[in-house]
Amino acid sequence: MSFVELSSELVGRLPGLSPFLADTFINRAWSEIRRARTWSFLKEICAIVCPTQVVAGTVAITQFSDQVTADATASAALLAIALPAPLDLTAMQIRFGGQGNTSFVGQVYSIAAVDTTVPAAIVFTLDRVVVQATNPTSGYQCYRAYVKPTVDDFLRWESMVDMTNGWRLRLNYTSTVFDARDPQRQAQGMSYYVGAFLGNPGLQPRPQYELWPHPTAGQTFLGRFYRTGTDFLDPTEELPPMIPSELVIERALGYHAYRWAAENVSRIPQLSKVNYAQLMLESHVNYAKLLLDAKRNDNEQELNDVWYRGHGLVHGVSAFKGMINFPIDSNFLQSHLLNF
Repeated sequence: MSFVELSSELVGRLPGLSPFLADTFINRAWSEIRRARTWSFLKEICAIVCPTQVVAGTVAITQFSDQVTADATASAALLAIALPAPLDLTAMQIRFGGQGNTSFVGQVYSIAAVDTTVPAAIVFTLDRVVVQATNPTSGYQCYRAYVKPTVDDFLRWESMVDMTNGWRLRLNYTSTVFDARDPQRQAQGMSYYVGAFLGNPGLQPRPQYELWPHPTAGQTFLGRFYRTGTDFLDPTEELPPMIPSELVIERALGYHAYRWAAENVSRIPQLSKVNYAQLMLESHVNYAKLLLDAKRNDNEQELNDVWYRGHGLVHGVSAFKGMINFPIDSNFLQSHLLNF
């Protein structure tokens, strides 16, 4: 059933209910249903590309300025970085050389904007000012350490897999864990962990995640994630197949529309002489039954009620005989005998 059909049915149930308010009640009900579980229709996959680091040439940095200018060699190398659209250099991070321009122990900055007016001397705007000393010929590393989901209504990662190297990254960490283990982010090469790094309250409210160790060697991941879903905007939008229209209607009636009717009996005579408390109770019961049926149907497609999918053989072996957490893959399992 489409959005306009759901809204029209709700209008037909209650005299005086405006179509605009009916749209609101339907969208509220639809939002609450989406939050009732991690539905299979809210799962998606995406590709996450982290190019091999670029270190060619030098850049000019000025202490307490957020502007960085690359020389001709660096400009050419940086402009050649290949990322899937719509990503560009603003998806990358950069850090600058330490003592002797060889030790990269400085902070990691995100590139906020790029000015390519002069292709042989491109200018970066960073997400914050550089705290290192001014250096007109600083070494640098440019790679992608922080990743964002590909959609605005991202909820959480379910898995992230490096199929080339044959392992699944460990989730459910934060960057503060990496701060304790590697405050200078000297661990680089191939990533094994994903940690929540930073929220983004801007126009695209997508959280950032840090990959650790930083993937300077270049990696591509397959990400599987859940969305929160979006409200109806187009009148012709349809419900997913496993969500019956009655479920949305009962939720809208029992939790929103009947309450509105009870509050407006004195204003709209046609709404009087009705026991709305009883109607709300009946809708709550009907909604609970319909929701249980919908969850059961959804489980036929995907077992979303499994208590904990991640176990030792996927996320590590810390639970077995006090061993230290580390990622393991099929090669490890086939070459080691674990006495569980």
